[in-house]
Amino acid sequence: MSENKKPNTRKKTTNPQMFDIGRLPSQNIELEVAVIGAIMLEKQAMFLVKNILRPEMFYKESHQKIFSACIKLEEKSEPIDIMTVSTQLQKDGELELIGGPYYISQLTNKIASAANIESHSMLLLEHYIKREHVRIGSELITQGYDETIDIMETNEEIAKYANELLNIIEPNTQKSNVDLIREVMKQMEFAKKHDGINGVKSGFSKHDEITNGWQPSDLIYIAARPSMGKTAYVLTQARHIACEEKKDVAFFSLEMKGPKLMQRMISAEIQMKLEKIQKGNLDANEWTYFNGAIKRLETDKLHIFDNIKSIQGIKSKCIELHLKGKLDIIMIDYLQLIEHPSFQGNREGEVSKISRMLKLLAMELNVPIVCLSQLSRKVEERTSKRPQLSDLRDSGSIEQDADVVEFLMRPAYYKMNNSPEDLALILIQKHRNGSLATLELTFTGDYVEFSDREAKPFSPSNKVQNVEQDEDEDGTPF
Repeated sequence: MSENKKPNTRKKTTNPQMFDIGRLPSQNIELEVAVIGAIMLEKQAMFLVKNILRPEMFYKESHQKIFSACIKLEEKSEPIDIMTVSTQLQKDGELELIGGPYYISQLTNKIASAANIESHSMLLLEHYIKREHVRIGSELITQGYDETIDIMETNEEIAKYANELLNIIEPNTQKSNVDLIREVMKQMEFAKKHDGINGVKSGFSKHDEITNGWQPSDLIYIAARPSMGKTAYVLTQARHIACEEKKDVAFFSLEMKGPKLMQRMISAEIQMKLEKIQKGNLDANEWTYFNGAIKRLETDKLHIFDNIKSIQGIKSKCIELHLKGKLDIIMIDYLQLIEHPSFQGNREGEVSKISRMLKLLAMELNVPIVCLSQLSRKVEERTSKRPQLSDLRDSGSIEQDADVVEFLMRPAYYKMNNSPEDLALILIQKHRNGSLATLELTFTGDYVEFSDREAKPFSPSNKVQNVEQDEDEDGTPF
């Protein structure tokens, strides 16, 4: 390096001369208006964009100031609307600089909702990156003509600029080791006070011992062939979590309407045959018992949605509940029915995209997502009906995205080894942070309910008549 080189005192510049004469920098003022207007219309909008945009990413200076005011309000957990933004800008001494209250009020006039705010924000990010390309390119051209600048210093500048651009897309949010250790200790203290379980309890004791409860940020897939009872399995959990654990459950049903789900939960709650409830065939005493026994299900902790079909709709509703402090776990019935209207490609690609979005949502909201999934017909074609990870239908990415994969099966359905009619097996086949296991539960068909199996565990070795016909590929019965 030259001993006579000048010290590097250059700063970022947005001087218009850096751009080609007659050409405007990449920008879209209408999109900026749409994003800011949406933020002031719907409270969930800021949550959706705060990890995408920063004030300097807006081209218009007044929009930079308004977005900065929105950030300050969000950090103080205050509502974001025309009045609060105007007040914040007034406190900052910038209200008149941006055009006064009238300009702010105009920002919401052409906005109907925040439905597309994420895609709009990504487009604004693209415009900002293009402007940065021009700025960086102009500075590098200037350095290339400056004979007083050491070439090695220019190379260092190029590396620095490349790192800056990468951090725009994937910002560095690394936590210190001290912070991570504190989080671990906090989890340990919580688990110690709650029977060693620090997640959301499913209501099945042995299951919770193995999983440590459903863990925040985990994506859990529960898969089964039709008629195994997977909806009943998660409904049993949802009822326990809402009524016993007093935690908020968002339950998205894409196959069954809300009243049908509630019939099932009532049947399980009051131990009355589902058929009697469906037909309303109750005598006077039963009606009295019915009315008194369903009080627990009137809880406001269970949020059932049967009219949301798209992944965007599910995400929007979950964020809304999260912002209200009313979301501890998400349950979805089931993956293959979720739609992604804007996706262009085959169904397998669509399911892969949806699965990835569910995992990111679990991480973003820091809550577990339990999602049901179908299994392919390959299960039926094997002598053993024991499901395998390769049986997950429509997408190999399901296994990749999942933290936990469970299979539900009832051996008696396949008339296997004279197994009891009420025996249900839960096969934990993937567990990113724990062990694999096969658990036994009791399924009560009359009440469409699952429960811990209190009796002596069913042992296939005591019942097997012809092991060769019912063994899986690894030699394990079932």
